[in-house]
Amino acid sequence: MEEALKVSLCSSVALLAIKMATVKLLCARTRIITQQTIGTKGSINYVGVVAGPLLAAFPGWTTPAIEVLERIEKNSVENEPYAVAVIAAAGSIGAISSPVAITALNVFTITRYIHSAIMCYGVADSFKQSVQTGAFLPSAAIPLIVAGLVIKKIHF
Repeated sequence: MEEALKVSLCSSVALLAIKMATVKLLCARTRIITQQTIGTKGSINYVGVVAGPLLAAFPGWTTPAIEVLERIEKNSVENEPYAVAVIAAAGSIGAISSPVAITALNVFTITRYIHSAIMCYGVADSFKQSVQTGAFLPSAAIPLIVAGLVIKKIHF
């Protein structure tokens, strides 16, 4: 694997990991602020009792925000690892050139960030829905096309 592809792969994985960690932290913070922690009924979350008033992040966010953040997390886990893996595999076996793999990783990572950001703001109007769909399509098409090229390289 070429050095530039290694750097792009590491950058993409790191950025997607940062996005996932941020979503998890926002979800945990929102749970503490809204006192919707996960645990045994009747138990006291001492960290939440102390930290809740200090956090004050996203003061207007409530249960719908938690649901959105959990949906983003689920969506990310379902889509991102496999796509990055197939792009890296394709670049490493020569199914696609390193510059194409680098471009695919960059476009995939950017579109995943856009898709997640739009999910945070909701898709209440047609513009947001169009942007979300516009970000979703390349993030779905890239791994599908690259996976096909990997299969072609290996079996045909």
